[in-house]
Amino acid sequence: MIKGREFRNKPVFDAASGKLLGYVVGLKPAENWRLEGLFLISPRREPFFVPFQSVSSVGRDSVVVEIRPGDMRMEAGAEWAGPVYRGLAVVSLAGESIGTIEDIVVAEEQGMIAGFEVSDGLLKDLLIGRRIIPAENVLRFGDDAVIVTDTQQE
Repeated sequence: MIKGREFRNKPVFDAASGKLLGYVVGLKPAENWRLEGLFLISPRREPFFVPFQSVSSVGRDSVVVEIRPGDMRMEAGAEWAGPVYRGLAVVSLAGESIGTIEDIVVAEEQGMIAGFEVSDGLLKDLLIGRRIIPAENVLRFGDDAVIVTDTQQE
């Protein structure tokens, strides 16, 4: 598993040609915790979108894709997935504050959002680390808060 921010700025190479297609600038989430694809900026500074089904592998240093005709398209308004969720309050059904979402956790092999990294403040982050809330524990995403099941209290 990899955190969403770890995708950022990874070079993306075409498996067939070895050509550098660009650098990841964003992730596009879809419904059912799936990732729809990656937003790239080409070496010529053009924005592109690559569907996640074209991704062959996500390595420590780069992403390798198998591009089929029509897979890669120009796309304006590329958005990093982090700001979509980042900063939302996380609250249990019992009304207890758990913290705020800092990042997403991605199961890169499946192209799924596996969970959310939650901060409970700088001091607790330093002392005990950040908590990961599995995606299946999320009941609702609201404008101001994410409601999660009570079973995730550790």
